[in-house]
Amino acid sequence: MVLKKAVRNIENNVKGVVDVVKDMTRLVRAIARGDWKGAWEAFKDVVGDSWKLISNLTKNSIKGVQDLVDAGLDVIKGAWNSAWSAVADYFSSIWNRIKRMPKPELMP
Repeated sequence: MVLKKAVRNIENNVKGVVDVVKDMTRLVRAIARGDWKGAWEAFKDVVGDSWKLISNLTKNSIKGVQDLVDAGLDVIKGAWNSAWSAVADYFSSIWNRIKRMPKPELMP
């Protein structure tokens, strides 16, 4: 699941970079042709796609850190539960042995 998310994020980031490069190419071509309206539209696309890419990179980085923290907390929780269970089982077995001990006879 985590690997699938990582691959999807990488694909989205590569697509974002490709979009920005395409927009830059359109911008340079429009400027070279003297097509100022086309250059303006390409420039707006460069800015928009760049912002989208930066936003996705930031969001994915934060989500990645969050996933790592969650995984670490799950490991700690599992270790704590295992240790607590072992301690509880140990003292429970001692208590059960104490209960099975013969009771001393009371003197009259």
